[in-house]
Amino acid sequence: MANRLYIEILNSDYPIFEIPLQEDVTIQADSTFSSFAEDFPMIDRGLTVMNKLQGGLSGSVSKGTQKLKNTFDLQRWDKTNPVKITSKITFYTKTDPYLDVHLPATRIISLTILSNVKDRFIVPGMSLKDLGKVDTTGSNATIKATGKKNVLKAKTEDTINPKDFKNYSKMVSLEIPGLIYLAQAFLESVQITGSKNVTVSGYPLWISLDCQWSSFTPAVDTMFLSSAPLGVSTRLFYERASNRMAEKTKNLFGL
Repeated sequence: MANRLYIEILNSDYPIFEIPLQEDVTIQADSTFSSFAEDFPMIDRGLTVMNKLQGGLSGSVSKGTQKLKNTFDLQRWDKTNPVKITSKITFYTKTDPYLDVHLPATRIISLTILSNVKDRFIVPGMSLKDLGKVDTTGSNATIKATGKKNVLKAKTEDTINPKDFKNYSKMVSLEIPGLIYLAQAFLESVQITGSKNVTVSGYPLWISLDCQWSSFTPAVDTMFLSSAPLGVSTRLFYERASNRMAEKTKNLFGL
């Protein structure tokens, strides 16, 4: 049985995406390191010159000097980078090429490009106005926003109002059950492949998206530990969305 990718566009009424995985998913989690020698280049240079002089003159170097040089070369932690997820999403025509393929694919693409709104462009990624909504502690907590709790599958069973596309949110919550759950993430890049054949209406038969997602904050083990197996994870994902909807409604009415 194929695993699934769940995507909720936060601060939007757009339906949750529930997409079966057709290819293996790649997740990159890493940290960067540097040495004390990079921070104190003059001292490191002095130790290097000292060792060269000793070695060149006597054919040996002091153990104390070499130990200090080795200490300066030790790699220590600088920072942990955001998680990167590479996934492939394909939308196929089932009944309506616009609702099944064009609209959902374009909504995903819009997450990483400019959106034209009257006299302004909505930009992807983070801005100062979003700081209050994002958990910068990296605890993977959810934010007070939600999408509809109905599902947008490869076949769109519920009619989607094209006006929903006017929700220009570019922040997402996503999960791959048993692998990773990101409460707050964004689409960093997407490569688009469309079928050469079109339907009678002129839309492609299918559109495939090679996506690279990124967390806003550095990778934390809870991003992996908080993802339950498929089935349990599905229920939890929709419960999180439901809780955000309840919180949003409560705030709206000042409760």
